Amino acid sequence: FATPPIWGTESAAQTRNITHIQPPNSTITDGPMTVAMGVVSGSLEGHPVLIGAGVSASLYVSDSGSVGIWDSVNTVATTGGTIKSQTPAVAAFRWGGSAMAVCGNGGSVASGAYDGTIASTPVRLGAYSNGVQPFNGLITSLQTANKVANDTQFQLAGRGALP
Repeated sequence: FATPPIWGTESAAQTRNITHIQPPNSTITDGPMTVAMGVVSGSLEGHPVLIGAGVSASLYVSDSGSVGIWDSVNTVATTGGTIKSQTPAVAAFRWGGSAMAVCGNGGSVASGAYDGTIASTPVRLGAYSNGVQPFNGLITSLQTANKVANDTQFQLAGRGALP
């Protein structure tokens, strides 16, 4: 069983554990931050994690297909069904100040309180840092911005066009 190569620059700052990519910890910060991820989910069973920050925070897709963010205290999620198995989709997340929000496929924005910390280390794409709750599918793109997008920009990010 061969694992896929590390994408992008193949710099020494990126490491791989099985097929989970661990980018530099500075990729995800406590904010302000907006993240858009293109995904094709193979299965939504087990509350798959798109980005795990340590084992205490995550950007995820729920079993029902809703997009969510958890800062280890608060959870914000779309109301079901925005991500479908075997279908290309975009999940967008933003946080900073005292608020965080999520959006799937450019749909409605769900928002709520943010405790100010999300960037536990290590940051890992596709699972928590201990490999738990792996994402079963493809992460086709990852865009990050060190700002909190307004709702219009955020919905565009939810369609894959992070301003």
